[in-house]
Amino acid sequence: MPQVSANLFVYNGMYWVYQRDNWHASSWYNGPWWAVGPEVVPVFVLRVPVRYYRQPPPYFRGWRADAPPRWGEHWGHEWEQRRSGWDQWNRSAAPRPAPLPKYQQLYSGKRYPGPEQQTELHSKNYRHQPQDPVVQQHYQAQRRQAAPQQSGSRRGAPTGPQGQAQQKGGADARGLALGILAALASVFALSWAQAFLVPLLLGIVLAYTLNPLVAWLEAIRIPRAVGTVFVMVSVIGAVVLGTYSLRGQAQTIIEQLPVAASKFAGGLARMRISQTGNLQKIQSAASEVEKATAQAAGGSAAPRQPATHIIVDQPKFKLSNFLWEGSRGAVGAIGQAVTVVFLVFFLLLGGDTVKRKLVRLTGPSLSKKKITVQVLDTVNASIQKYMLLMVTTNVLVALLSWFAFHWIGLENAGAWAVAAGLLHVIPYLGPAVTALAAGMAAFLQFESFAMALLVGGASLTIATVIGIFVTTWMTERVASMNATAVFVSLLFWGWLWGIWGMLLSIPIIVIIKAVSQHVEQLHPVAELLGD
Repeated sequence: MPQVSANLFVYNGMYWVYQRDNWHASSWYNGPWWAVGPEVVPVFVLRVPVRYYRQPPPYFRGWRADAPPRWGEHWGHEWEQRRSGWDQWNRSAAPRPAPLPKYQQLYSGKRYPGPEQQTELHSKNYRHQPQDPVVQQHYQAQRRQAAPQQSGSRRGAPTGPQGQAQQKGGADARGLALGILAALASVFALSWAQAFLVPLLLGIVLAYTLNPLVAWLEAIRIPRAVGTVFVMVSVIGAVVLGTYSLRGQAQTIIEQLPVAASKFAGGLARMRISQTGNLQKIQSAASEVEKATAQAAGGSAAPRQPATHIIVDQPKFKLSNFLWEGSRGAVGAIGQAVTVVFLVFFLLLGGDTVKRKLVRLTGPSLSKKKITVQVLDTVNASIQKYMLLMVTTNVLVALLSWFAFHWIGLENAGAWAVAAGLLHVIPYLGPAVTALAAGMAAFLQFESFAMALLVGGASLTIATVIGIFVTTWMTERVASMNATAVFVSLLFWGWLWGIWGMLLSIPIIVIIKAVSQHVEQLHPVAELLGD
């Protein structure tokens, strides 16, 4: 069927379709279709070479185009034993081809018959009797299933294309409603399970990132347990050492921020007072004009009613409540950090154990196992490339920020540069926070709005240039992601999980795209996310 973009074949007077890992058969070109088990599909249909599949599934990749698909690998050893010899036949003794049911060309669009009419038209216009026993069984089964539908149509059930369209419309509406409910339930479940899912995803991402180091140590004959401990201790030690070396500058920044914010607010208030004075002068002039106009008209200006002021009593600040809430937040953050560290440790220690278990859970089908391995390898490579991209861009932001702050003369330029690099992990929001805080610190040091704008503008310019040019270019090369899809994902996960959602949005969408590329039913999702 060269005109049809589907895996559609004609054998012994019947149409055979391979779609979504299942075979279907029908005596008419547009169905209705009956599912056919892989153990009863005619051997001559199974022997169709790979090149004739218009929409080959992903596991066909690498198979010879002039040979039949490797159904034994796909459906497992048990199927291959039951269908032994399906791929071995005498080509010179092939059966005579059955005539094509060309009479069906007269029935298209609204003229397409219903199941009960198909049986009558087929027996009247198609005289060929199938020789294949499997095809004969399918013909008999279709006649038996069409008979109840025909009797039901006499009792008033909708028949023909119009009735099928009504039934299909109702099914589509129900499917749409169920899909919306399932989506809402999924969003609620993701929000409810945030405390569990965020540390889990962080641990998986970090484990994928550090796994190449552990694998390299294992390749040079260092036991995996020793290599895991060494990598974890090195990473934690580097974080602690970096934090300790910058503790003085960080403490100075923390102490200066309230003063900087107060001075910044005072400067804005003075500007507001100056603008308010000008506005009051304009209002006074407008009042005089109004009075003069009223007197000229012979009337008097209506007295204004005094404004009613409402005072709302704010709850008093209690130091005990503040300390209690802060301690709870600190304890929760420390607990989640410890959870992530242990999760990363056990994932690195296990190596490919989880991967092997996931492959084993897919069943005996070798093709499904192959797809699972490809998905896991793609996810692994995508996350590692993305983390390398993120580390590269953040280091570049930190270096350029340090150079700019040091050239301007901002105090504690090193600490501000480290903060800029760390906050750049959070798209959009991180650079804005860095620019605002650095601008306030510059106002405290120089007492000039021009210098504050210079520091904040330099920080935003560096983050924008790196984000637009370097990050976009590297993301397209690494993940081949659609910029719109990335931004929508950022909005959704940020709305759902806040800062953590914004941080994890790109790894999540990278994982979704990697899975969608290898699952036939999810190919539209991969096409939507691709560039």
